[in-house]
Amino acid sequence: MTSAAGGCPAAEPAGARRLGPTLLLVALGVATAVLPVLAADRPVAALAPVLLATILYAMWKAPLRWSAAVLLFLLLALDNTYDAQSLWHSPVAILGDLLRNNLDWVYPGMPSVGGLAKLAGMEILALLLIGIGIWRRASGSTIDTRGQVQTASPLGIFVALYAISVAYAVANGLASGGSVDVAIVQARPLLHIPLFYLLFHLAFRGPRDHALLGWIVVFSACAKAGMAYWVRLTIESHLPEKMGTTTNHGDSVLFAAACLVLITWFAERWDRQSLLALVLFLPPILLGMQANRRRLAWVDLGMALAAIFVVTPWRRWKQFVTRSAILAAPVVLLYVAAGWSSAGGVFAPVRVLRTVSDAKVDRSTLYRDVENWNLIMSIDEDPVLGRGFGHGYTEHMSYGPTLDISRAFALYRAEPHNAVLGLLLFAGLLAFTGMWLLLGVGVFLAVRALWRAEAAVDRAAALCALGSVVVICVQFYGDLGQYFTQFRVVAALALVVAGKLAVATGAWPARVRRRPTASVPARPAAEVVALPGAMR
Repeated sequence: MTSAAGGCPAAEPAGARRLGPTLLLVALGVATAVLPVLAADRPVAALAPVLLATILYAMWKAPLRWSAAVLLFLLLALDNTYDAQSLWHSPVAILGDLLRNNLDWVYPGMPSVGGLAKLAGMEILALLLIGIGIWRRASGSTIDTRGQVQTASPLGIFVALYAISVAYAVANGLASGGSVDVAIVQARPLLHIPLFYLLFHLAFRGPRDHALLGWIVVFSACAKAGMAYWVRLTIESHLPEKMGTTTNHGDSVLFAAACLVLITWFAERWDRQSLLALVLFLPPILLGMQANRRRLAWVDLGMALAAIFVVTPWRRWKQFVTRSAILAAPVVLLYVAAGWSSAGGVFAPVRVLRTVSDAKVDRSTLYRDVENWNLIMSIDEDPVLGRGFGHGYTEHMSYGPTLDISRAFALYRAEPHNAVLGLLLFAGLLAFTGMWLLLGVGVFLAVRALWRAEAAVDRAAALCALGSVVVICVQFYGDLGQYFTQFRVVAALALVVAGKLAVATGAWPARVRRRPTASVPARPAAEVVALPGAMR
């Protein structure tokens, strides 16, 4: 803010400076007095208000990007108590529960103050950080906007269209007698994407923060890979059969995104530093992917790399990959042919490829085929307007006793694994288009930024954003992607990176912001003429 006369920064009102600390002290006093009474069986609860107040004060004072970066790392790196089939969790898993689940789920019987207990910790923190960012902009503070690059304007428009489309699907479903509880379960994770998009849009500056964000993703993936491998070595070895997953399905997105960071950085820089990072961090992440046993993680990474290969110009790494692929093609074809009927061993990758595509050899793939058929037949009942959230699909083809999952997964018809067909069913063609266009705009901006970027780190960031959106699309199609936090966080982060990079590289024009100028008395013509040339 500037003063009208001298153009000097205007002092922030004293009341505005004291408002945050004053409210914090009041809330701290009330919580310290009330919480020990409400949680008498938990004496440690008396310490919670002090810890919470410390965190809130740090968030109030620190640049928004640091608070958002810490939240991003916690959401990606922490596990939950129900990960690894609830057989093992880390000592800090309770923090993961508090962030990802409703507060009254973590602490049953917790009083719902203004409905806060029905929110997850990450929702409360994200809304709080967004409020801090908006307050700072309204009060003229530049702590977050200094050096910040704008986000490409179409993204804001399509994020709003996405949210409107989700709201339509909810309204349409409830109007036709859908369940409110089921509609919340279906729509809530989808709305996290615009929530985190707004937070990251306000918090991160643009290319200056992309290296930080890349390392957060890589270190988070290493942490989860270590957990996955630990569970496999220590817990699974004592079980009569193999675990379905050693962490959770959402880590497929995290592992694939981290691999993209390391691979694209090396491909664009092609130097010792990027090679060292690739050698140090890629193998443990790949081991974590293998230990987690999610076939879709490999499909995520493969499809993302294929998309990156198609859109990139003919740089040195692309020429090397092309030549290597041509030379290796005969050997690869013989390997696939020889191992197509194998049960594993040295042909384990071929086995994974076959189970993904052949329902005759994998029960899960067979279930997906039946589910897709039921979804397609249900879409045909109302293809344009959609069935609306709050409903499930119609079971036109019975799963039979061998494929029935109703006991383990009661909402299986409301939460289909193929979320693309699920959105087409519940939202209809029009609202589905409004949602899906957001991902298309993200790809468009990432590709434009790639071809305009001159710095290697910017090209790597554009490729990561593009690949991450492809991973999101594959996960949408393959396995309940939107119900995992990693999916929503990575989707929002990829969109913001693509949007800010497009403006920074000139791939999309920045919005012109008109700044109020102080009125200056006109000088006499003679005085103007007398000024030196450098001052005119």
